Amino acid sequence: MDLENQKGIAQVIVLLIIVSILGIVSFVLITSFAPIKNNALNTLNPKKESLAATTSLAKLYTIGGNSVPIQYQLISKWGSSSDGRKLISADSSNNRVVIFNTIPVNSNAVPDVVLGQVDFFHISANQGGTVGANTLNNPLAVLIVGGKLLIADTNNSRVLIYNFIPTVNNAPADVVICQVDFNNGGSNQSGAVGANTLSMPYQTVVIGGKLTLADSANNRVLIYNSIPTTNNTPANLVIGQPDLTHNGINQGLIAETDYTLSSPFGLATNGTNLYIADKRNGRIQIFNALPSTNNASANSSTNSGQVYSLNYYGGLLYVSASSFTSGIEVYGNPPPTPVPTASTSITTTATPAAASCPLGSLGDLNCDGKINLFDYSILITIFGKHL
Repeated sequence: MDLENQKGIAQVIVLLIIVSILGIVSFVLITSFAPIKNNALNTLNPKKESLAATTSLAKLYTIGGNSVPIQYQLISKWGSSSDGRKLISADSSNNRVVIFNTIPVNSNAVPDVVLGQVDFFHISANQGGTVGANTLNNPLAVLIVGGKLLIADTNNSRVLIYNFIPTVNNAPADVVICQVDFNNGGSNQSGAVGANTLSMPYQTVVIGGKLTLADSANNRVLIYNSIPTTNNTPANLVIGQPDLTHNGINQGLIAETDYTLSSPFGLATNGTNLYIADKRNGRIQIFNALPSTNNASANSSTNSGQVYSLNYYGGLLYVSASSFTSGIEVYGNPPPTPVPTASTSITTTATPAAASCPLGSLGDLNCDGKINLFDYSILITIFGKHL
């Protein structure tokens, strides 16, 4: 064997060692970070529906993205809700809530009804005028419950209740929470914090018929014994504060405790437990049951970073938190690969999914499960040589 061939073989061996190291590093990174991502999703989705199969979830489509005309695009969207038939989303930067009469199944779907605006071509806060029963200013969350629709009209410091899901544009609300009437929208009713005031409300959930409401800028969560049916109904209990007349960040303490909150945003429930996304404290507070007294301590807590919202229902994961890009991303299990029939022509490829062969794991450059002459040939071809 001449000197040139010996050098060539030596180069191949060195390159194989380098590629093997890269493969091992890639494998470690993939297996290390995948569980972190999945645990985060499970933490933010405390419903009983399991997200154990999150590793197989694929992005299916985007609702309200760039594939639809601009008047239907959802900008700076946050919360969404579904009753299994309709999908409703808060399109905050466009100062509106949009209703899909059927749950979208592709990126070309456009909403059917808009609330807070006269039509899909207008986007001004409070319709360019004063606050009213049919106006919105930066709505951040919606909830469908018992046939009703609740909207957190965040910058108007109120929650609107529709007794039925509207079927026409610009429909007025039926009840307003934490304002004396529909024509007021001041933070804490332009006065001091109280049992019937809000400042920057966000997500709502209902547990056992009781309404629970994140009052973000007041650093608390309010509990109502039932969904209000009249305007300006006061809350019954508070989480995160000693009573209904205080609103200090972590109650003025140097650090957070198991009974304090700092800018709570997201709320979720599995029907029994209450989960609070304690945003500025970077954690999720977990209550095994809805508290029955003020200032209750959480049963447990988990670090999570600054959490906004995720919504999971019907086997689909709707991701619309903290993103200022257009649309709501929808994730789910991809459709199964059709079983070929006898008349179907099948073309196979030797390269499996990248995740199963990261960067030519352990030198298997053609990802066929073996290290053989083909892998050596690939390496030499890269450097302008051939066996």
